[in-house]
Amino acid sequence: MQVISEKDIKKKTVIGEKGKVEIMDFLEKPGMIIGTRIVPPNSSVPPRPHSHKLRQINYVIEGEPTLTNGKESIKLKKGDFVILESFEEHYYSTTDGPAHVFEVQFE
Repeated sequence: MQVISEKDIKKKTVIGEKGKVEIMDFLEKPGMIIGTRIVPPNSSVPPRPHSHKLRQINYVIEGEPTLTNGKESIKLKKGDFVILESFEEHYYSTTDGPAHVFEVQFE
């Protein structure tokens, strides 16, 4: 069992095409990153093009963000899961409300 305290959470803000995303990673090791992302209202983040080697699973904790991968855009809601493959370009956008997303990146 591993308990992670708030002081161990790595927090950073990334500026996107429009707005910013607050990133809070609580586990970061080779081949795996786990954390949450808070996207404020009326944002489009992160900067594009955006992709990475690690595959990704996202879970929408709160809000109704739209996820775009370059081919399609999907309006998500609380409780939705999304799976992104390695090097699949993607970004989130929001309108009236914020979105809170739990993210796991893995090999």
